[in-house]
Amino acid sequence: MTPSPWEWPTRSTRWHPLLRVGLRRLKPPGVRIAGKQTDFLIFYDTRHPRTGQGLEGVGYPWDPVQQRACGSHSLVLGVFRTGDYSFGYSCDASVRKKELEPLSAARQRENLLREPSQRRPSWEFHSKGDLMAGRPRAFRPLREGRQTFALFDSWYFNEGVVKAAGEANLDGCAPCGRTGA
Repeated sequence: MTPSPWEWPTRSTRWHPLLRVGLRRLKPPGVRIAGKQTDFLIFYDTRHPRTGQGLEGVGYPWDPVQQRACGSHSLVLGVFRTGDYSFGYSCDASVRKKELEPLSAARQRENLLREPSQRRPSWEFHSKGDLMAGRPRAFRPLREGRQTFALFDSWYFNEGVVKAAGEANLDGCAPCGRTGA
């Protein structure tokens, strides 16, 4: 992630127009709910195990399977589901709130040491909660005339997420996945 020539937010933004083109070409039928064609926007978080020193954004979140903290990138994934098709919608790395400011400051310092042409885009890291609320807020309908429901990991389903889904004119917002024991 660190030495790559692309950045996560840029990649997601460039993907959405391509997704719209594919949907116009495929014209998949949606699931009918209350007589209306319905699509789904699904958000979930996952860990991507990582090793090595100096990997930007790596943390040590608790892994319930291994029963210990493990080095990993925490990713918030978005999937757009229409009919029988599921498409990747977004993938954003998240960082624990207490590590956000130092990590963003380190990136700014690193950029000051680089030649202007070699500087990395200035974007800040975000917490999972902020990403879970921010993704629906940034959503633009992919298929005209379709209602779209947002589904979230139940651990992140809260008033902020519901409000963000309403601001994006999503037709519904509900928890899915684990029960948050």
